[in-house]
Amino acid sequence: MSIILIGYAANNLLPIRLGEILRALIVEKCYAIPKMQIMGTIVIERLFDGLVLAIFLTMIIATLGDSSVLQSLAIVAGTGFVMGTLVIAFLAIKADLVRQKMHVLLSFAPNKVRPHLRLWLSNFITGLLSLRKLNGFVNVLLLSFLSWSLEAIAFWFVGLSFGLSIHPLTYLGIVSAANLAMIAPSTSGGIGPFEFFGSEMLVLLGVGSSMAVAFIITVHVFVLLPVTLVGIILFWRFETSLQLFGPSKWAFLKNGHSK
Repeated sequence: MSIILIGYAANNLLPIRLGEILRALIVEKCYAIPKMQIMGTIVIERLFDGLVLAIFLTMIIATLGDSSVLQSLAIVAGTGFVMGTLVIAFLAIKADLVRQKMHVLLSFAPNKVRPHLRLWLSNFITGLLSLRKLNGFVNVLLLSFLSWSLEAIAFWFVGLSFGLSIHPLTYLGIVSAANLAMIAPSTSGGIGPFEFFGSEMLVLLGVGSSMAVAFIITVHVFVLLPVTLVGIILFWRFETSLQLFGPSKWAFLKNGHSK
């Protein structure tokens, strides 16, 4: 949990989702698990997040009506995440074959870096192996549905405080539109894309534009601020700072407590 919160805080403060890299580096330092293997699990997480959000958005748009902006987002995101999920599922299922043919894939690389690339790719594929069996695929998908449904409930509570008279299930569409816009690396915390697409969904739901903007800014602060503050406190409390290479600095994560 500490590692995830530190990574999310870094994502909120730094551009292009650099917190994902930080998360992989921390796990590698604490548990001697190769960072590329961790990046494989993070890719699974992000692809399934996008897949679930695209499903939610498509369902809501099909129910409510037309919005060219949101339809474009649903089509592009849905196509991209479905294809990405199929690719990583293939890599997981055919991991042994991919490793055997790796010399062909890396034939373009210079001789000096080829061994490193081979090791990184092999570790990355290892990180995808949770999808090798159907139950792993289903578990990840169901947990993604659960996590985003819980965030939609949080949006609903904020909507109640604003007095919005929209159906609770439509908050799945708001969550989907706002978060799909920030799945891809962009601004720190997704500020800008989150507000634009989230307010666009609210307008489609019949909320006035001024109220839509006020709601989406408020809910974004509500989502970002607690995670960011807790992540910063953990980063400071456990003396991680930016010194990623002192083994004693990371003892708290491996042992489950502060030094």
